[in-house]
Amino acid sequence: MNQPGVSKSKVTASDKKNKTVHDAQPKIPSARHPSIQPIAIAKKNKKYGVTTTSTDTDDADLPPPPKKTKVDKLELQARQVKAVSPYLVEIERLKGQHITEVKKLKEEYKAEVEKFKDEDEELQHIQAVNKLKEEHQAEIERLKQQTEELKHTIEAQKSEIRIQEHLVQVGAAVRGRWFELAKGSAGVGQPVAAIVEAGERAITRGNIRADLAMLQLGYAALPSGKLAR
Repeated sequence: MNQPGVSKSKVTASDKKNKTVHDAQPKIPSARHPSIQPIAIAKKNKKYGVTTTSTDTDDADLPPPPKKTKVDKLELQARQVKAVSPYLVEIERLKGQHITEVKKLKEEYKAEVEKFKDEDEELQHIQAVNKLKEEHQAEIERLKQQTEELKHTIEAQKSEIRIQEHLVQVGAAVRGRWFELAKGSAGVGQPVAAIVEAGERAITRGNIRADLAMLQLGYAALPSGKLAR
């Protein structure tokens, strides 16, 4: 009965001893504790080769960045220009190509405009001519009729001249004989025998073409003794 009591007393004494030892050891703060964070961050940065610590309070203590000199600015501008130079060249090439295409389109458009202008002028001319035809159609028809009548008259006169040619030849031979005989009577020279003989043949011999011309032209004597013309 006393054994359990002794055992309980020993356990209690041992626990008290362990607790006393534990309380005597120094307490190590947790890494999450605010007081340990700068140290932990510094150790972490040192592990990765960074010697500076990163805290909210340290940023205010950092010195301002150095100001850029004129040379630095020029170098920066030179690098920027060098970076965009290929794009500028391409832009200029596209710009020149665009200008060439625009000029070509303008020339084509100008040619089309000239073509349409010529066609429009030709169409206007045709329309004006058609309008004049409509306005003067009656006059045109009258002139056409007169022209046809004149053609018939000219053809008739030509035919009459061809028919009269035979009468003219006979009449010229007869009158030539008379002139030659008159020269001898007037004492102005001797008559030409060939002309006198031709006149004799015209008077004494028949001439069918001359006779037909007399009838066709109305020069033949009618029964009343009057000429038909």
